[in-house]
Amino acid sequence: MKKCRSGFTLVELVVVIAIIGILTAIVIPTVMNYVKKSRLKHANANAKLVFNTVTAESAVLISDGVELDVSDSLASGIGIRIEPAMYTSLSGNQKKLAQAVYKAFEQNGDTSGYCSYVFGNSGTLSFAQWSQNATDSILGQYPDPCRDPDASIKSFSSTPYNKNSWG
Repeated sequence: MKKCRSGFTLVELVVVIAIIGILTAIVIPTVMNYVKKSRLKHANANAKLVFNTVTAESAVLISDGVELDVSDSLASGIGIRIEPAMYTSLSGNQKKLAQAVYKAFEQNGDTSGYCSYVFGNSGTLSFAQWSQNATDSILGQYPDPCRDPDASIKSFSSTPYNKNSWG
């Protein structure tokens, strides 16, 4: 009588495991690169949201006859956490601008991150920055955002990063 064998041989199992290992070695770095690019785009989009929010609110203030200057900047060189208490210690124009930023990010809750924005001497907004963490995180900036996720791990700055300083 013939015996009917079922199942896989050891060689077949080893070949399958080797193929899975090779595919994993190729796929994981690719997926991680997509994740870094996505986080950078998210950071740049949030920096643009900060910039647009502050620009809109400053336009309202200017139309009311208020003059803005460098002293109305928020946490230049460091980031301030976007939370309900972010504007309690501020006053005047800084408080109004910070309230507008908080309202723009209010729906994000604890994941709102940290922001910074700086006005120039002429009273126009120079740039805005956003990051998920206060330090050592992907930094989004608007204008002149970073395009390379590997070069975007920066600290908040009191001067904007440019194309040469992102590299």
